[in-house]
This record gives sequence, C-alpha cells and structure tokens, in this order.
Amino acid sequence: MLSQDVQISELCFYESMDRINRAIQGVNDLEQMMHNVLDEVLSIFSCDRAWLVYPCDPDTVTWSVPMERTRPEYPGAFAIGIEIPTDLETVQVFRSLLSSSTPVKFSQKLESQIPASIADGFAVQSQIASTLYPKVGKPWVFGIHQCAYARIWSPEEERLFDEIGHRLCDSLTSLLIFQNLCKSEVENRAIINAVPDLLFRIAKDGVITDYRKPENMELYVPPNKFLYKTYYDILPPEVSRLASEAIDRAHNVNEVVTFEYDLIMKGQRCYYEARIIALSTEEVLAVVRDITDRRRSEIELQKRFDELQRWSDVTLNREERILDLKQEVNELLLRIKEPPKYQSQ
Repeated sequence: MLSQDVQISELCFYESMDRINRAIQGVNDLEQMMHNVLDEVLSIFSCDRAWLVYPCDPDTVTWSVPMERTRPEYPGAFAIGIEIPTDLETVQVFRSLLSSSTPVKFSQKLESQIPASIADGFAVQSQIASTLYPKVGKPWVFGIHQCAYARIWSPEEERLFDEIGHRLCDSLTSLLIFQNLCKSEVENRAIINAVPDLLFRIAKDGVITDYRKPENMELYVPPNKFLYKTYYDILPPEVSRLASEAIDRAHNVNEVVTFEYDLIMKGQRCYYEARIIALSTEEVLAVVRDITDRRRSEIELQKRFDELQRWSDVTLNREERILDLKQEVNELLLRIKEPPKYQSQ
C-alpha cells in the first residue's frame, strides 16, 4: 500500500496533468494552445517564467521565444520580441539538451550552468529545460525559470515537468501540421483565385461537385442547376460528347487534354476552351477559358480574307479577260489586213 505522502504526490501529479490536458483540448490555434499550457505551467510550478524556444539547433544563427508566460516583474525575451543571436554559451546549452533524454537542470552552482547572457539579462537563478521533438520542423526547448531565488527541483517536479513536455510535444505536432495545412490551403486558394478561368471538379460518374467562377465570366446555368448533377444533363449533346471523350483520354494518358466548344449565351454564340486534368482516378478538374473574343476575331479575320480572295479572283479574271479581248481584236484586224492595235503581252 502506498504511503500517504506518495498518494498525495500521485494525486497532485494527475491533477496537474488534467489541468494541462484541459488547456490543450479543443484548441486549434497554435499560439493559443502554447499560451494556455504555459499559463498552467507557471501556476503549477509557482515559477517566475515558463517558455518555449525555437529552434534547438547549435548551428542556428539566431533563436527566438515563440511563447512565454511570466510574472509581471520578470518579463522575458518574448516581451522584447526579437531574434536573439546564438552565442557560444547558448550552443553549449542546446548541445546539452539534445544529448539528454531527460530534463536538464541549470544553475550557477551545477555543472550545467545558465549562460551569463540569460542569467544576467533575465535575472535567472535556476532553470529546468527539455528538448521537444515534434514531427514537423526542428526541435524546440521547453523550460521554466526561477528568478526570485535559486531553486532546487525535486524528483517529483522533474517527473511532472518531463510528462508535461511529452504532452506539449504531441500537441505541437498536431497543431503544426494543422497550421501547415491551413497555410497550404490559403496559398492554394490565392493561386486559384488568381486564375482567370472557370473551374469545375467533376467526379468519375460525371457529377459536378464544386466550381469557382471569376467575376467576369457568365455561367451557362445557375449553380443550383448544375451542382451535384452530371454535366451531360446540363450541356448540349455535342458538347457533352466532347467532354466525355476528353475526360476519358485524360484518365487514360495522364496528361492535360484540351478541346473547344461553343454555347448559346443570352442569344449569342460564345466560344470556350476546356482543359481537362486528372486529379485522381476518381476525379478531374476542368479549366474553362472564355475564348469568345479570340474566336470572333478569328472568324472576322477569315471573313476579311475570304472577301479579299474573292476580289483578287475577280480582278485577276478581269485582267485575263481584257488580255483575251485585245488578242481577239488584233486577230480580227489581221484578218482584214490591218495592223494590230495592241502590243503583245
């Protein structure tokens, strides 16, 4: 049976971890999660400063404090908001942390001493820190400072600090991945919004599942008429046939397939170029560009060319007919023994 002291220690441990878990649960914002956890750490350990450093890399030129919670009388590097140059003492601290699988305790009286720039600049008398290894990016450092006095960390405190570090590392991994996905989504959305084309996502069965329309393009029918319906229920038969052939080819050859088609829009014939891109075996992206102005210019140009060709043919035939007539006149004059009137061409 556990002694009363051990039971109390275990109860305190689990209560503290429950506070940390509550600080993490339901938070999708990385900065807010770090803020919540370090607030709890500051309270649980009754320390003067709880912080996170990134990166824990002896080769880095600078390092920073992405989050920190402090007593008002002991502000830290986060409040300053700067990138801190990596000096030789900091390199040694990073190496010491990276070489240890357990939290490392620092003080001026221990073998692992606090760098003078930290001790003097931030009034640190005792420090305990450990390396966190999220599955995204470089290692981090999780640490706490005691500034008011030289504190000796107990084994129970060291165990609790280590466990909080593991829980914090798991949360960092999840939220860093989430942050990167959000960043990629924002970047991709910005790229998509910059494309001046009409975009359709089309499932394997021909159902249109999503679209994006630039402001200057008109839709053939309103979105409620085509979303989650097949394109061959919407488009004219000939256009549907061209689309089906292009989609099949895009899946078979794994390359962009292009075709052109026309639609009657508001009583006028409009022309489009569609590029079909296979996103997967189950879905394609149709990139539709309005080429009406170009096609109308091409048609007008062809009309002008045809007209010029007709005039050229008429003019050329006329000149040939005149030459024939001159020749006939000369021949008639010769028959009546008169000199030719026109010179031979």
